Amino acid sequence: GVNIYTTACESNGRGQFGRTPVFGTVDFHIDYPVRISESFRLRGGVDVFNTFNATRVVATREARESSPGFDDPDYNTPRQFQRPYNMRFSLRLEW
Repeated sequence: GVNIYTTACESNGRGQFGRTPVFGTVDFHIDYPVRISESFRLRGGVDVFNTFNATRVVATREARESSPGFDDPDYNTPRQFQRPYNMRFSLRLEW
C-alpha cells in the first residue's frame, strides 16, 4: 500500500515507516425505560462494543534499538490491537 503519512525524523529512525492506519469500531447502545411510579423509572440498557470483532493494529513497537547499538528484532511489529467484541448490561434507577 501507499504510505501517505510518512513523518521521518531522521534517516531510518523513529517515524520512518509512518503511522498505523486509521481504525474505528461499530458500537451500539439501546435502553428501555419502565415507569415504576410517577417519580421513579427503571432503565435497562445494553452496550455492544466492536460489534464486528475487528482486530486492527492500534500501536506498534517504535524503539528501533533494544539498547544502544543493538537492533530490536521486534521493531515495527504490533504491540496492541483493538479490544475484542464485548457487551455491557446495565440497570439504572431514575427519580
